[in-house]
Amino acid sequence: DEAEAIVGSRGETDSSSGAQENIAVVDAIIVGVDGLRKGLQARVVVLFATNLTSRIDSAVLRRSYYYAFERPDEKTRHTLFNNSLDGMNFNSADLEKLVMATTPRMISGKQVQFTPSDIVELIVGRAINEAVRQNKPLNLELLLDYCSRTTPTC
Repeated sequence: DEAEAIVGSRGETDSSSGAQENIAVVDAIIVGVDGLRKGLQARVVVLFATNLTSRIDSAVLRRSYYYAFERPDEKTRHTLFNNSLDGMNFNSADLEKLVMATTPRMISGKQVQFTPSDIVELIVGRAINEAVRQNKPLNLELLLDYCSRTTPTC
């Protein structure tokens, strides 16, 4: 995770010693990838994850296969809520209200969708923690409150 910290764009660095070390790391990774591609008869998989692909060095991207995960649509949000709340007596109408409460939000002029982590951790997880803290059962109102208070991760 946080691949941009390891293979971040060399063009956006300053001249500090830390930045020079980062450039050296990216250069070494590129040389290593090129060496693996030319010399080995083996398959090697290196997995990086980031939500900031624009910060990955373009030379690394040219040498890579990458897959972008989309943020959850209505059906996927329904599944996330259903799986997270399984066995807690929430019905289809409740789940639909939660799905509608997590539609994309306007942030700085852009529509931003919730991430799976926003839904599972920031909404459901925090609502469960609050219900436990209050020594009350988790209910739809508390979940909807966390839906309204949570800003999607940009």
